[in-house]
Amino acid sequence: MTIAHYIAMVAACMLIGACGATGQTKGGTRSEMAPAKLAVLVYQRFPFDKAAESGNALAAVARACADLEVPNSWIVRESVTGDSKVLSFDPFDSFAQIGEAYAKWGPIYAADAELGRFQAQINGAMA
Repeated sequence: MTIAHYIAMVAACMLIGACGATGQTKGGTRSEMAPAKLAVLVYQRFPFDKAAESGNALAAVARACADLEVPNSWIVRESVTGDSKVLSFDPFDSFAQIGEAYAKWGPIYAADAELGRFQAQINGAMA
């Protein structure tokens, strides 16, 4: 297993523990039918020769999305040493919210050609 797999396992365990800890508080009771909190983990690996290009494109996407109303937020963690790797966490409240967010991203990319170009650069730079 690579370090990214260990990071993903630790993040999943932390999310499971956090959900269990919030269930033990004295706040309102949660219905058994309510969906659990979810996180979509995305692992991306870039070749060494495309690391700068992918980093610039990731930063440009973040800047472009700061001015837009996007359907979800995300957290990006980049490797400091070794290969250029990125692990992003997309938090959601339900599977339905995941579907809604993915459905809304298509029109966002279609409306903003620059954002679509940056995303194409990221996809093209992956190993």
